[in-house]
Amino acid sequence: MKMKHAFLALTALMLSPVVNAQSSATVPTGVANWSSNNFPLAGPPLRYQQWIAPSEFEALIGREVRVQSLTLFGGSPGGQTGAQIDVEIIMGNGPEFQPTQLMDMNLTNSNAPFATQPVVVVPRSNHILGSATPGGAVITFPFQNEFIWDGQSGVVVDIKMFDNGKGNLAYNYDFQYSPSAFFRQYRLWGLSSDPRTVQVASFFQASQGVTMQFNYADGVSVSFGQGCAGAGNIVPVATTEGGLPIAPNPIWTHVVHSANSQTPAVLLLGVDDQNLGGLTLPINMQLAGVPGNCLLYTNIIVPLSTTTVGGGFGAGIGRITVPVPPVPFTGQVMFSQWLLFDAQSPNGVISMTQAQKHIFG
Repeated sequence: MKMKHAFLALTALMLSPVVNAQSSATVPTGVANWSSNNFPLAGPPLRYQQWIAPSEFEALIGREVRVQSLTLFGGSPGGQTGAQIDVEIIMGNGPEFQPTQLMDMNLTNSNAPFATQPVVVVPRSNHILGSATPGGAVITFPFQNEFIWDGQSGVVVDIKMFDNGKGNLAYNYDFQYSPSAFFRQYRLWGLSSDPRTVQVASFFQASQGVTMQFNYADGVSVSFGQGCAGAGNIVPVATTEGGLPIAPNPIWTHVVHSANSQTPAVLLLGVDDQNLGGLTLPINMQLAGVPGNCLLYTNIIVPLSTTTVGGGFGAGIGRITVPVPPVPFTGQVMFSQWLLFDAQSPNGVISMTQAQKHIFG
């Protein structure tokens, strides 16, 4: 019965509008007066950050995605010879409005829909920087670890350049660069023979940055909202396992953990996080007579039930497999949230996890 209902939920999902997926996004957008600039890979050793406004990603992509690589381009007049470089690249969901000179702080966003950690997308390694042909791709960094944009935060690229391949002396090399991406990009950097020691940027430039192309893919799950506590005042957490929401995936599984054990749990699946029967989401469960501040974040197309197992307060775990069928619905969205009937919760009735948004690939 659970398997049948899971397929019904995904069938209903397929009736929602399809998003036309791009494969890459190049920022900044709509800027024609390109100039030339040597940083970040042809200067001396440095830690370089570039912040990109969320509006740039919203305009080009419009949804949460998995970023898989980064490409930089040659500028004008171009033609200079590159070298073998030694770099590490980190990406983070950063501030929504602008970065600060405190570089580590720029890699997180306290206002994000759910806390995320910076990702080392390119561990320290050697790469070949090609010749700076005007407008041509001069280097692409495939990511060893994908970065998930949360759909709300600014995107921060943090490059630690340890060796420029030419004795670490700055040399003439032009990257495609914009000095007029007004408040849509910032860049900052600090020089050091060991870029890992740079914590505070010595140089800070508003509305400027090199052209960056991000290749990305759909098939991602991201969290948002807040849960409400169960037994032991512990808030249960929703996750997924068994791979990504990419068709076909017969083992895609929704998980609730940090819950009370031996507790009835219901996985709520829906396709809308804005409206439920004329009521605006999220809805406080006080409307259903539940004390406290438990919030429902999704409409409910199909509820799927199980019982948690484990050894006590906060040790309970439950799983429900929701197979992704072998049909194309790339870019379509489903929402999920767990509700647990936990009489030992602070409100004496239920506990709930945060919600999750799933974009299919």
